[in-house]
Amino acid sequence: MTIAVLVIDMTDTDITDIEQRLRDAMSASVAGARPSFGTDDVRRRGRRHRKRATAVSAAAAVAAAFAALAAVAVGLPVHGPSAPVSAALTRRFTDPDFGWQIRYPRGWVPVYFHQQGVLTADGVRVTSFAPSLSKPSRTASSMNRPQVFPAHGVAVQVWFAERAPKPPPPRDSGLPLREASFTRIPAYAVGGEPRTWDRVFYADGFEFNAAVWLGRDAGPSAERAAWAIVYSLRFPALRKGTIWHDRFYVLGLARRYPVGSVTAFPASSLPRGLGRSGFYLIHAPRAFYAVAGTFARSVGSKSTCAVAFDAKARQFFCPGTTLRWDITGRPLDGSAPGNADGGLSARTATVAQDGHVLYSPIFDALVNLRLIGNPWSASVP
Repeated sequence: MTIAVLVIDMTDTDITDIEQRLRDAMSASVAGARPSFGTDDVRRRGRRHRKRATAVSAAAAVAAAFAALAAVAVGLPVHGPSAPVSAALTRRFTDPDFGWQIRYPRGWVPVYFHQQGVLTADGVRVTSFAPSLSKPSRTASSMNRPQVFPAHGVAVQVWFAERAPKPPPPRDSGLPLREASFTRIPAYAVGGEPRTWDRVFYADGFEFNAAVWLGRDAGPSAERAAWAIVYSLRFPALRKGTIWHDRFYVLGLARRYPVGSVTAFPASSLPRGLGRSGFYLIHAPRAFYAVAGTFARSVGSKSTCAVAFDAKARQFFCPGTTLRWDITGRPLDGSAPGNADGGLSARTATVAQDGHVLYSPIFDALVNLRLIGNPWSASVP
């Protein structure tokens, strides 16, 4: 049997109100915080998708609907909490933009959506029932408020939505996602939505959302299947020496950088695409961060120096001058008075799902904001 995948293009106007509701509802539930192909394949597929979107025939979706109803009627066998991913999850969806995968039962219907513009959105909703095909949905509000949500139905949605780049936390959220980490929230839209559970999580440097809807008459098997889909979520393996999603340098595995290490990444060692400035990667007890490899003597000045590291003193310095900075990039003894703050712009880095360190030069001077204190402190405040 062919499982239909519907492609939805959303408009900025339609999604604005929904996105605000999402942000408001999920602000209280933010976490404390491998597929068989490589990241190059993800990028190629993402570019092809951005050029054109393809919809599968409605007839296939109708066929899937009958199978979905039958599956809900008989129940879906899944293992208990110790192993929630069941062999019944025989279908696989791969996001063409980010490369993450989920597994879902035969007969369930995945609906993929993608948008670029003021808001970038990308994700999938998987339902135990077929969506209405009489008037195909092309807006976010219709997607988030199905015209018909059967009392016995369940749905799972995983998606990325962003208006402006956000700096990541020091480490991605832990996978697999577990039911206990979700929070019951109000409906995303005014209407007949069923019970809704939601959470925010970070993966490979980006913020994502996951939500589960459970109809009032959904049986235990259907509910377990929904949570098994969530549990199955996996992200692709990254490759050192590449640029991930036009934003992050993919550095080495975190375990390759001992706590206390300072590793130089000269511009010549970096792939092209995010500028040509080198940096130092520092592994503090609480997090990874980076400091700039060059320093301008004053704002807008073309007079720069290549920053060096004094391993014995654990300080950065500008050769041939008295300029020195501590391990976090802060100036020592009034160094560099001509610069706006005299610092080396300590920048956040993050550890991805597969253990690679990700660093983006577009996030400047955000270490203290994200770490809430000294990254070298042994205890978290």
